[in-house]
Amino acid sequence: MKCLFLLPSLVGALICCTFAINLTANSKQVDSSDLSNSDTETTNGQLADSPLIVHEWGTFTSFSGSDGIHLAFRPLVENDLPHFVSTIRPTWSRLFSKQSIRAIQRMETPITYFYTDVERDVEVNVEFPEGLLTEYFPPVRAVLPEMKSFAPTPFQQGIDPKIPLENGKLDWGTIHLIPPQSLRPVLNDEELSRRIGHGVEKLLMEPEQRYPHYFAARNTDSAIVQVRTGEAPNSIDYFEKFLFYRGVGNFDLPISAKEATDGTFTLSNTGDEEIRSIFLIEVKNEAVRFRKFDRVEAQSNITLEHASDWSDIEPLATEMTSALVEEGLYEKEARSMVECWKSSWFGEEGTRVLYMVPTHITETLLPLNVTPQPDEVVRVLVGRMEIMPKETEQRVLDLVTKSAEARTQATQNKTEFKSPALKSLLSMGRLAEPALSRIRVLSTDQSIQTEANQLIRELKASTDQHVSNVEIPWQNLPNLSEVAIWSSN
Repeated sequence: MKCLFLLPSLVGALICCTFAINLTANSKQVDSSDLSNSDTETTNGQLADSPLIVHEWGTFTSFSGSDGIHLAFRPLVENDLPHFVSTIRPTWSRLFSKQSIRAIQRMETPITYFYTDVERDVEVNVEFPEGLLTEYFPPVRAVLPEMKSFAPTPFQQGIDPKIPLENGKLDWGTIHLIPPQSLRPVLNDEELSRRIGHGVEKLLMEPEQRYPHYFAARNTDSAIVQVRTGEAPNSIDYFEKFLFYRGVGNFDLPISAKEATDGTFTLSNTGDEEIRSIFLIEVKNEAVRFRKFDRVEAQSNITLEHASDWSDIEPLATEMTSALVEEGLYEKEARSMVECWKSSWFGEEGTRVLYMVPTHITETLLPLNVTPQPDEVVRVLVGRMEIMPKETEQRVLDLVTKSAEARTQATQNKTEFKSPALKSLLSMGRLAEPALSRIRVLSTDQSIQTEANQLIRELKASTDQHVSNVEIPWQNLPNLSEVAIWSSN
């Protein structure tokens, strides 16, 4: 019986070994100096006949108050990536990474897919002139700007907070693309061949874990990306279905939403291009309501009004998938993007606007350079604008006011104090800190501003203390105030 249980693993290992031998053989043939002219011509002919296609999706996230003004913010809970993803922070620090940076825009999960019918090498780099690139996988050859770090003390760890959020660049150098069909054995049963090939893919890559904002992106037909670091015999190979990166920047996109007295929103497009597929979404008590607007023309405004009916997230997920396909993504890519982000887009309580960022803006903000030039490039970034309506602003202001009064009373009585506002603020998820920052702007009362600052420090202290190893998003847990959410090893 034990042998039977081991058989699938042994078969998988044998397939991987065979594949590795084939890759090595191919690599030796390509690198060998005694290649015949006919072999070279055949290889060049195959590459010439095989199109290279590049598709990419990602998000820009911003935060604004009811007045439509975008505010710099930092989400205090942002540990949603697997351990193997590289970050700009030093290896000895788990604190003061991207979480410590306030920025107007947070660029989340650009995923870059490659499609090819034959194995090939390409060179890839991405630039972020108005931002800093903060996370990435597979490993890169170079990161700009160079990171300077503090001494590793308990109170000073991480990247230099004075570093400007500009001139970011990731350079992967040469990456190797492996079409998934090349991993399939020649069998009479095509479905079995496909399943074995898929199994080999999974064996090559890092095992999947409970990080929905990453692993769902693998569910496509894209080529496998191989990146090799180091020199033989100590080189290491990394395999993934895409290139992944994130970043932060201080720039405004040409769109804003201002709340009117009747609860509607005036959406303004100050840019020179139309903005398509606009979704007004409200999530409350595990229900969602949404309304889709086809477009807002350049240099114009439209009125956004909430839908009257509430539902679960599936109709919204379907509409969003269709909108992404209309922008040029493949069906599997669109579904993967929605699967990655639906718990956040459609599950986190609050009001938000989602829209398609015009391609020209994406190309200007985030130049992607691939050599040789692909036959097709499709880049779809979704703008996510979190809005703090007047009702929410008043509710948070009341929380801070009551917390300030209770803190003053506890100080006078010389008793231990834990703010009653913390539990409610935690329910706001990663937008708790920007909500408190908004209160500091709204209120002219010095005691309220001081209390908002204190609550930010208390929220940050709890997340800094236990920020490692979050595997289940805390907002899905039932009783936040009683659960040790951020437990360390």
